Amino acid sequence: MVCALVLSFGLMWPASSVSQTLKEKKLQQAEQDEIQNEVTYTNEKCGTSLRASAEFGGPGDGPDLDLSNTCNLVFSALERACDDPVKREIVKAKVEAVACARGAERSLSLNDGTLRFEQDAVRDDDFEYISSFLAESLE
Repeated sequence: MVCALVLSFGLMWPASSVSQTLKEKKLQQAEQDEIQNEVTYTNEKCGTSLRASAEFGGPGDGPDLDLSNTCNLVFSALERACDDPVKREIVKAKVEAVACARGAERSLSLNDGTLRFEQDAVRDDDFEYISSFLAESLE
């Protein structure tokens, strides 16, 4: 009786909401995998042991905002900074982790070793924005 009740209740859930959740999870896992690949490359290039995280959801949440692309911009800017031996040492000393998130507006901060980039939408000048922030923060 309990089994029948559970089964009939389970059939009441719309298939589209279940498949959407699975689709979202797969997309998020793919983004996480790409972020881990990029942080591995950045660590090799900069001689660091950076950790990376992505925070899904939030006010900037949208289908066209891929957090792996957001994080990759940060990693690319760090890699460019590491081309300079002096800045490479500063990156090693000041940056321990990178966090990327969808936010209400674009912002970038470096607090307690965590470089945090929040983004509400993709912009043409995101890389320059991050590079400028790093140039000021890594002095």
